[in-house]
Amino acid sequence: MGEAVATSKPAVTWLLAVRNGMPFLPETLASIASQTYRNFSMLAWDNASTDETVEELRRWIPERIPGRIVTGEPLPLGLSLAAMVERSETELCARIDADDVNLPDRLEKQVAFMSAQPEVAVLGAQVNTIDGEGRHLERWHFPCGDADTRWRLRWLNPISHPAAMFRRSVVLRAGNYRDCHASEDFDLWVRVAAMAEIRNVPEVLLYYRRTPESVMSKVTDHVAIERRVMQKNARQLFPEMDEAAATDFWEATHPREPQRAGGLKHLFALRRSARLLAERSGKPSRYFLDTETFRHQEDRIKMRMYERLGLGRLVRWKRGSRG
Repeated sequence: MGEAVATSKPAVTWLLAVRNGMPFLPETLASIASQTYRNFSMLAWDNASTDETVEELRRWIPERIPGRIVTGEPLPLGLSLAAMVERSETELCARIDADDVNLPDRLEKQVAFMSAQPEVAVLGAQVNTIDGEGRHLERWHFPCGDADTRWRLRWLNPISHPAAMFRRSVVLRAGNYRDCHASEDFDLWVRVAAMAEIRNVPEVLLYYRRTPESVMSKVTDHVAIERRVMQKNARQLFPEMDEAAATDFWEATHPREPQRAGGLKHLFALRRSARLLAERSGKPSRYFLDTETFRHQEDRIKMRMYERLGLGRLVRWKRGSRG
């Protein structure tokens, strides 16, 4: 009986790396303490806070939230996350930041999904953004299927880090977190995607706080970060290309903000890269070709080619007349 319970209710470790988490930390901890799924503990890693973060953590851990607090070992964010993964004693780990708020059924829904889908190594969720007063700003939509999530991951980060749950064994096999300022998660997901599926649930499970003091709020050039992650992982992302060709291809096919006009060679390379990724992933040849992101990239390249031939207006008119 005990064995069956352990299988159906796997333990989860919350991973919280924090530096100066006040004044939002109490709300974050309360959202953990009120989870409907109860088989969890927390590993909180303080990175040299100078406010009352440690005192607040001690008000909750271990009396109201089972777990432990690491102090006196400050590290860069990526390295503190890596250390927590290594010290975790559970296969399932859930990320959270000190200013975000979990919905009460977050763990329950993510654990149920991960238990039913053992091939999935990272599972994110949709998120609503909130401001410093907790007022709702906007909803962030992320792709749910593995094909679109992994294909999109070559250019953009389709997983909200504080909403992610992952399998510790796969993260360790992928090389764990690294010290990559403002892209620790993106860099890790890219490496995990080479060996396992990555998905998002369709429900909102997290309120993501955006304030002027937030780390990501200070980022003004997201494409530069995405380019850095690509270049660091180019051999894994595009093994069929050398570094120069991979950079040229990536710039020409970026789904959000292409830096240069694509051409016929990029169209061929896009299709070839999608088929090769499917082959390496053990998926059908059209697995990534049929994703929304791929179709969007292909269409943009074709439209740029039509524009250079002076046919852009005609093509847009024909499309409009069919619509």
